[in-house]
Amino acid sequence: GSAWSPRATLVWRSADSLWKLRASGGSAFRAPSVGELYYPFSGNPDLKPERSVSWEAGAERAVGNGRAEVSLFWNDFRDLIVYDFARSQNFNVGRARARGVEAVFRHEFGARVGADVGYTYLDSEDLRTGEALLRRPRHRGFLSLALHPLSGLTVSPRATFVGARRDANPASGI
Repeated sequence: GSAWSPRATLVWRSADSLWKLRASGGSAFRAPSVGELYYPFSGNPDLKPERSVSWEAGAERAVGNGRAEVSLFWNDFRDLIVYDFARSQNFNVGRARARGVEAVFRHEFGARVGADVGYTYLDSEDLRTGEALLRRPRHRGFLSLALHPLSGLTVSPRATFVGARRDANPASGI
């Protein structure tokens, strides 16, 4: 089949290039994978494709040799594809929502070293049950480096923190 997924973005940059404001909105479509549909014991040939509508607004500010960025986001999902341990099968969540805020700071320490640090707060919900969506952490953060020891070579070690997240017990499905 086919799907229409329009997206629009507006960006404003200050005359001195210190500030950048942006806003975007759009829709998306994700067809179930072959495995989600037909994998033995967990495939579900009745899966519907996921559809979503998303909005984001953000601001960036140049700070010395770096940049600070804050973004707010909101995603509404219809027929979100998730895995249910109780049934050992993929299924669709009728309506779901994920919204939150992300903050990132990037800094260049010179031509050979840069660093990024970021934090994301996520509020997700199955709108039918009122429960948080499974396996989606409320808190997540990272610290990464970009090292350029030789021309054309970049080494990027990264440490990621993923907070507690709701999950189902594989034995009971609860």
